[in-house]
Amino acid sequence: MTAIAVTDLHKSYGSLEVLRGVNLNVRRGEFYALMGQNGSGKTTLISILTCNSRPTKGTASVQGHDAVNEAYEVKKRIGYVPQENFSCSTLTGRENLIFFARLFGFPRGEAEALAGELAKKMELQDHSGKRVSEYSGGMRKRLEVATALLPGADVLFLDEPTTGLDPSARKDFLRKLKEVNSKGVTIFMVTHIGEDAEAASRVGFLDDGRIMLEGD
Repeated sequence: MTAIAVTDLHKSYGSLEVLRGVNLNVRRGEFYALMGQNGSGKTTLISILTCNSRPTKGTASVQGHDAVNEAYEVKKRIGYVPQENFSCSTLTGRENLIFFARLFGFPRGEAEALAGELAKKMELQDHSGKRVSEYSGGMRKRLEVATALLPGADVLFLDEPTTGLDPSARKDFLRKLKEVNSKGVTIFMVTHIGEDAEAASRVGFLDDGRIMLEGD
């Protein structure tokens, strides 16, 4: 079964063509890492797949739903962790999780229960009462992954998630991602860091707006 399908995808900004015919298939339950230099089009691709940008040409689907014409159906099935931190530093980890759960429409009681479950899943239960401003970089990223999993995501997208983490925090974060993947969540991660890619089950290389090479 296919989680992500991309066919002849192009994206231009005026005269600048960023994606030049990307073809990609990611299997359900796979941990796929897409590597490439800065400016290679990685973030543009993930923006299209998460329905935050529209392609100039070609098609992209997630869990069988078109990323342009069925954006609502796609967004119900995905979680997204951008490169920039989005959690509120003045709230505690638990308060962040409850806040976002409420935004997704969960009643207060369910939101509180989910916050506890997700904090435990990401090994943050002993820190969930602390303000996020007191978290290390790795802890904050794990909190944001927990938040992205809130809707019951089938596919988790991550954009350069380990940028700024020290080697120990990076190793711990990637371990947690592999645990999430082992529970059946498809992971699509873009990165320029080789150590990140080593955690994936398959790696693709994007260059000049095209996927030039893939390997297990």
